[in-house]
Amino acid sequence: VRGAVAICAPMKYRNRNMRFVPLMHGANSMVRWLSSYEGVMPFRTNQSEHPHINYLHMPIRGLYELTQLNAALRERLPQVRCPVLLIQSMQDRVVDPVSAEQIYELLGTPLKQLHWVESTRHGILNEDIGDTQARILDFLASEEARP
Repeated sequence: VRGAVAICAPMKYRNRNMRFVPLMHGANSMVRWLSSYEGVMPFRTNQSEHPHINYLHMPIRGLYELTQLNAALRERLPQVRCPVLLIQSMQDRVVDPVSAEQIYELLGTPLKQLHWVESTRHGILNEDIGDTQARILDFLASEEARP
């Protein structure tokens, strides 16, 4: 792997209701097992920055998988050895920006960079806020990201 880039990667979320996702997933699973219903609350409304490309309703199953991915990520970050660039929006409304600092500290590689973008947006890559796209291309073309 030449290098890895993560943009506004979640470890901690702004929406405090995310802590209830495993409970809701369990309740939904039980309801599905006992009946033909999809669950108590199979979807959660999503207030997206980009409603034309993002889900308007997030499946609880998908959010549960995201929480599982976060747990696995926390365990595996110390094993990362390739160069890593982390880019984080300073006032991200979806991901708590402390996530970037947590990921940075857990990474096993000494070849890591954390770049902050002054923005309230989560979709900084899509909107190319702070020249995010060019920063990624520069990182991947740099000596640091060469094998």
